[in-house]
Amino acid sequence: MRGARIAIVGAGPAGLTAAITAAHFGLMTTVFDGAEDFTRVGGGIVIHSNGLRVLERLGLLESFKPLIFPCRKLVLELGGQYEIVSDYDELPIPHNYLAIVLRYQLQEHLLTSARKVAPILFAHRCTYAEARQAHARLEFANGARAEFEVVIGADGAHSQVRQSLGVSAVKKAAGAAYLRGVTELPSHPPVVREIWGSDGRRFGIAPLTEGRTYFYCSAPRGQWHEVLSQRLGAWIDTWNPYGELVRSALHRVPDWNAVNYDEPEDVRLKRWYSPPVFLIGDAAHAMTPNYSHHLKPGLRQRERRDAAHRAEADDYNIGLFKVSGHDRHP
Repeated sequence: MRGARIAIVGAGPAGLTAAITAAHFGLMTTVFDGAEDFTRVGGGIVIHSNGLRVLERLGLLESFKPLIFPCRKLVLELGGQYEIVSDYDELPIPHNYLAIVLRYQLQEHLLTSARKVAPILFAHRCTYAEARQAHARLEFANGARAEFEVVIGADGAHSQVRQSLGVSAVKKAAGAAYLRGVTELPSHPPVVREIWGSDGRRFGIAPLTEGRTYFYCSAPRGQWHEVLSQRLGAWIDTWNPYGELVRSALHRVPDWNAVNYDEPEDVRLKRWYSPPVFLIGDAAHAMTPNYSHHLKPGLRQRERRDAAHRAEADDYNIGLFKVSGHDRHP
C-alpha cells in the first residue's frame, strides 16, 4: 500500500486533511481541484471536539488557535418563549468547546500544510471516475487523464466521483434556502445562538475573531437574487420581530454580494466505497446547517419538541440541556 499512487479529488477541508494524514503514514498523494486557484469563499463552520483532536494529532491545532473563537455555549430560542441551552463546559471530553471559524481560514491553514507533502493541482475539475479491478481512472475538464491505485472522492455534496460510480445516495432537499455571511457586529456574550421564529424561519449567529460575527439565516428560496437587487431593505425589515441582535447583525453586513446563498440538501449513502474508490466529507454525508448538528451527544428530536411545547415548565433540565420557559418578546 505504501507504494500505491493515491489521488484525492477535492481540495476542501476533507481532501486536504486526507492528504496530510496520508503523509503522516508515509503515503504519497496527488490532490486535484476544479477551482482555478484557492479563493476565499464559503461561510463559517463549527469544529467540534473530534475535529479539533484531528488537528491536534496532525500538529496543526496550536498554530490554528489564533484564528478560532472558542465557544462553550449554544442557545436555541424557540418562538420567543423558550430557550434550550447546551453547556459544553459540562462535557468530560478533550477540547470541550466549539471552534468557530470561517471555512476559508480552515482551508487556507490546511492548504499551507498540505502543499509541503503533496502536489495540489488546481484547474483540474473531475468529470468522470471509473473503478476497475486494480486501479481507478480519472478524467478532467481540461482534457487530462490519469490512473491511480486508490482514489479518494472529497469533491463535495454534488460529487462527480460519486455520480460517475453510480453509488446509491439518498438525497433529501431541505425545502429551504440559507444565507451565510459575515457581519461587523461584535458578538456579546460569546454564545452560539439560533432562533426559530414563529414564521418558520431560522437565524443563527456565532462569534468570530477580530470583532466580527458569522451569521446564517433562512432566505426566500429561488428569489434571493431578485431580493438582493431590488428589495434588500424591505427583506431586512421582515426580521424586526427577531429582536435587536438580529436587526443589528443584518444592518452591519459590509458586503451583501459576498454573502453565500445556497439551497442545501442532506446526502446519505448506504455505501461510501467502491474499491479502489472511497468517498469522504460531504461527498459521503452532507447535512443542512442548523442547530441540531451541534447537539452531539444530543437531545433527540422528540425531546426537543416536548421541551418547546411544555408550557407549564419554568426551568428544568434534560441531560446537558437546560430549558428555560419565559416570554422573551412581550
